Amino acid sequence: MSSTAAGPIGAQGVLLYAAGSLGTGVFSTVPSVLLLYFCTETMRIPAVVAGMIVFIPKLWGLFWDPFVGAWSDRTSTRFGRRRPFIAAGAVGTAVAFGLLFSPPFPPAGWQAALWIGASYCALVTCYGLFAVPYVALPSEIVEDGASRARLVGWRMTAAMTGVLAGAGFAPLLVAGHGGGRAGYAAMAVWIGTGAMLAMACPLLMLRNRDRTTLRKRQPHSALGSLRSAFQDRAYRPLIAAYVCILGGAGMISAETPYLLTMALGQDERQIGTVLGVMLIVASLLAPAIARASRRVAPLRLLVACIATYFLAAAGITAGSFGLCGWNAILGWYALAGLAFAGLQVLPYTLVAELTRDRAAAGLATEAAMTGVWTAAEKLGLALSPLLTGLVLGLQGHDHRALGLPILIVMGVLFLLPIPLLRAFGAAAPQIAGTRP
Repeated sequence: MSSTAAGPIGAQGVLLYAAGSLGTGVFSTVPSVLLLYFCTETMRIPAVVAGMIVFIPKLWGLFWDPFVGAWSDRTSTRFGRRRPFIAAGAVGTAVAFGLLFSPPFPPAGWQAALWIGASYCALVTCYGLFAVPYVALPSEIVEDGASRARLVGWRMTAAMTGVLAGAGFAPLLVAGHGGGRAGYAAMAVWIGTGAMLAMACPLLMLRNRDRTTLRKRQPHSALGSLRSAFQDRAYRPLIAAYVCILGGAGMISAETPYLLTMALGQDERQIGTVLGVMLIVASLLAPAIARASRRVAPLRLLVACIATYFLAAAGITAGSFGLCGWNAILGWYALAGLAFAGLQVLPYTLVAELTRDRAAAGLATEAAMTGVWTAAEKLGLALSPLLTGLVLGLQGHDHRALGLPILIVMGVLFLLPIPLLRAFGAAAPQIAGTRP
């Protein structure tokens, strides 16, 4: 089944749709930036255990998101097939986010660790209910490629803004409410409520668009939908490369609180400052990266962004050893923001073209393929805090020299995608060489 279009989408509809990504950007970023630090420094959970708390729920998302996609593809209700998922996901994600940073147990106990782990698992579950059908919408609610590109472009801009709000403002909210457990709990209420309202906006745009009609090549079962996605020879290496890229890119965010407060002796407020610089640059340059992909092969541009991001990480590491000053460190974070824009926009450009190509062939598995992609995104985002936690555990209590081992791990993660991207290009040369 597939939703049918209900005429052109005006500027208001585009903005209502894109607003949902403000929430997804926040909910995907704040745990990646602050949850590990909250567990180890505020709740005094051992670093290795905290790393597993961050990682295991994302591993669950690896199985849950593809199932949600196949489930949504085959759903038909009087409210539509996507809206029930989007509504339940928006409310559930906000509630779980509030519980995540408000454990009612004292620090350093197993009860607190279990509470945080269970809350994060609930967050991942509800987030998948929203994100999977939401990301699949552009291929269904409009008929022409230009309008789809417009929706995707605004969605990515809003997502980067949400990432900025999550990584930049959340630490400021924690500090502004006195830090500690009370600061994190207050931050969760403000961030969670605002993100939930943003995630409800697409429901307004979908009022007359979330209808269903039969499509010729619907797989016979949800398992068949997933099998079609996993068996795609171009899709598999692209997903694997995306996981490695996100894992490597997220290590800057995961290590930043430790480098700034312990290696450089900065106040916690500066965490929001440096990540804000990085993400503001990324938000401003995302459209330019998209335009550049029309002139340069997207795969080649993606590799250049990987190399640039690693260079910026090396500069930040040098700063943590006192080899450059504070202004230079801000400059390295700005360079990381330039590369981060490409690491966000270019993989989504490639997968959008691939999904559109498969849909044009008549295969009704858009949300199933989207579910696999969002699952891979969660896995990649979970890798960085997991590996950072393992490095912290091996180092003991001396976190001042964290930057060098993190840089080495990042380098390994950034080397792995190169052969995978080559395999994708060989399997889908018409997409790898596309100038959108």
